[in-house]
Amino acid sequence: MLSLADLRSAGFTKTGAFSPSANSVDLSGHFPDDPGLYLFVVSRKVMYVGKTERSLRRRLRAYETGLRTQRHRRPVHTGILETVGRGENVEIYTLVIAPEHQFFQRKGLPVAYLIGLEAGLIEYLDQGSWNPSSAAIRAKRARLLRNT
Repeated sequence: MLSLADLRSAGFTKTGAFSPSANSVDLSGHFPDDPGLYLFVVSRKVMYVGKTERSLRRRLRAYETGLRTQRHRRPVHTGILETVGRGENVEIYTLVIAPEHQFFQRKGLPVAYLIGLEAGLIEYLDQGSWNPSSAAIRAKRARLLRNT
């Protein structure tokens, strides 16, 4: 099982947080203006894994706007609102993936590093998280984890 310490040693850094505020949610921190992955963490547990192929800063600011206007209602939005509603913070960790490293070749085939890393982390970490997951994926993951 991957821990937050494992993810930090792989290069994820704490860059900000969603916190309770008079406006319901406040986003604070300094976010890279680069593509990469982001994690939403509550009480040292990864609750959500996301990616952006453009700017982490813009992507995370879009969450803040969506939460304040309550335009979006995916499990991740509900999870953030419920967490800050209880007076807890949602910590944000980011990992920059430079554009020149987003793709590589594997036996002549193109591999999307950013997409693959996000999907792998979601499958490996999903235990009641805010990422959508089908029953088939959960069953497959359970079989894989039993065999490791």
